[in-house]
Amino acid sequence: MAHKDYISKTRPKKKNSPYRAKRPVKKQAPADWKFRIISIAALIIVVGVVYFLNFIDENPGPLADQGQSIESQIAQVQQQAQQPEENDDPLPEKPKEELAFWTTLPEKKVKVSGGYEVADPQRRKLQCASLRSRAKAEELKAKIAFTTGQPSDVRRSEGSNGVWYKVVLGPFENKRSAERIKHELRSNQINGCIIYPWS
Repeated sequence: MAHKDYISKTRPKKKNSPYRAKRPVKKQAPADWKFRIISIAALIIVVGVVYFLNFIDENPGPLADQGQSIESQIAQVQQQAQQPEENDDPLPEKPKEELAFWTTLPEKKVKVSGGYEVADPQRRKLQCASLRSRAKAEELKAKIAFTTGQPSDVRRSEGSNGVWYKVVLGPFENKRSAERIKHELRSNQINGCIIYPWS
């Protein structure tokens, strides 16, 4: 028996079958429940506003007398305002303040006993670089000398990872003077200087 080739065969178009069940058409709800709530709330608000306006119209207020006109009411209020009440006590006079600091401050002077310095028991050094080649270290040393006028040293140190040449400034007597030189170097684009205890 020969095999049929189902892949190349085109599918026949489906025809409307009279036996096929028709899908029921969904009936839309006549009104959404949200719409109902909003319309009821709007109706309540409108009725409340109308009732409030009628209530205000029927009760004009305590100042509006039925027999008097507005002009006579204004004149009556002005007369009451112009008549001073006799049982009010007059305000006492404002006491005069004496400001003593205007006279005492110019007489007082703060006495400062010369400049003082905090004793820093430890001297400091400023390390600006740690380089592999001595030529680059000498170049940085010359740049520091030209920009700040500070003398610096190139120290050779051997570690576990090879030989390093450190550019060191100092010694400085306190941290403040080391910080001043560090900021001066930073303003001349020499960054990365670190302050260490002198050794």
